[in-house]
Amino acid sequence: MRRGTASCAWAPGDLAVAGEGLGLAIAGQTLLAPTDVALGRGAALSVTGPNGSGKTTLLRLVAGLERPSAGRVAVLGWVPDLRNGAFRAATARLVAPLPFSFRLTMLEHLVLVGLTWGYAGGEARSRAWAILEALMMTDTAPQYPHELSTGQAQCLALAATLIRPFDVAFVDEPERALDQERLGAVGALLADRVKAGAALLVATHARSLVAALGGAELRLGS
Repeated sequence: MRRGTASCAWAPGDLAVAGEGLGLAIAGQTLLAPTDVALGRGAALSVTGPNGSGKTTLLRLVAGLERPSAGRVAVLGWVPDLRNGAFRAATARLVAPLPFSFRLTMLEHLVLVGLTWGYAGGEARSRAWAILEALMMTDTAPQYPHELSTGQAQCLALAATLIRPFDVAFVDEPERALDQERLGAVGALLADRVKAGAALLVATHARSLVAALGGAELRLGS
């Protein structure tokens, strides 16, 4: 089978993410100690632990942004590889900063993402507006990225990640720079995606977010 489209016969079919002894070490430095992870389809799993325990590294491995140095991992039955178009289409990720154009408003960015993923113009706009409403961000819809606060920019990145269709999403610390009210809105939005059938793997320090996602937890570094 060609590299980039490899399937994983060993992975249980009811799991969106399956990892056994998954780890990463670079130049003798351990970034993620061997870890088992199991995320069911249509379920959420919060990855917690202190800074430096490997939460972001775990997400980068399952999202196809890094290759493990130990163990094995399957996402929806595939070896994670961003050159696999089907893998890209089925997975969304917010694990690194997203690039935004200073020529597009917040709303225009989201409409563009929706159009890119196949929504018609009217539907793309209605979906963009709905996600802004869910995040309590309609007042900032006409603003440009350089006009946003750090928390508002985080909401734009979350909205751009979640507006597109996906079967599983990987989200790293969505609580960054958010107040408790906005964090509650983010938790509700993520929980709605799970109720709609998506699987979510979320690295977080926020106990309220763990609770909003159902309480299933993988703690690293303990």
